[in-house]
Amino acid sequence: MPAAAAVVLLACDSDTTLVVRVEGEGGRPVQELDVVALPFDPVAVLDSLRSAAPQPAPDFSDLEAELRSWRRQADDQYDDLNRPWLALRDSVLGLSDSLHAMDRGEPAYATRYARFRQLYARLAERAAERDRALRDVSGSEVTLARRAAAAADSLRTWEYEAFAPYGELAAAAVVRAGRDVVEGSTDAHGSVTFELQPGRWWLVARRPDPDNPFMEYFWSVPVTTTRVVPARVLLVPDNAAWRWRH
Repeated sequence: MPAAAAVVLLACDSDTTLVVRVEGEGGRPVQELDVVALPFDPVAVLDSLRSAAPQPAPDFSDLEAELRSWRRQADDQYDDLNRPWLALRDSVLGLSDSLHAMDRGEPAYATRYARFRQLYARLAERAAERDRALRDVSGSEVTLARRAAAAADSLRTWEYEAFAPYGELAAAAVVRAGRDVVEGSTDAHGSVTFELQPGRWWLVARRPDPDNPFMEYFWSVPVTTTRVVPARVLLVPDNAAWRWRH
């Protein structure tokens, strides 16, 4: 997976200031994007669970190639029908990311988990609404959308089982690191500032591709902080994984 170079710092007895800037196409700042600083590599944890899964993940490589090559048409029915589901799906993923790294004994955990279950149930309802609407329209794009929706459901079912231990593994990794997860959102200039303890961090964020509703940019960028001067990290499409937004 592409990753930005590690950043650097160090000496004094305080946390390090890390400024993260997120830019989209043409260097335009990306506003209101959630960025999480994790003291462990989430992709490595997921890869280990993927390797240990009793059954391999469903293979939709041919379909994904079609989704990557999708180009917006003048009348994009799928985009209109799928947009509400995608927006809610992103909210569910963001809440899931924060839950994975929380101590289940924290008072806020129960509240967030209840909200997660509520949103997850609503996500299933919205997917059903979308699928019913798709059955009433036609066209090559909608046909592709139907295939993508069915494949996404199959893949999420597999992930639900294969990645079930992720929360416990993430919480244990946080304890081993001795550093808490830190979250923030980009401002009007596309920047977010973190105060981080010295050590190895992974900056995690995901952003829908504005030109392809099937795809997203995903960052899991390592950075090392060591206390001395403020550090800066730039998140751009070139150092993100461009992947199927299932």
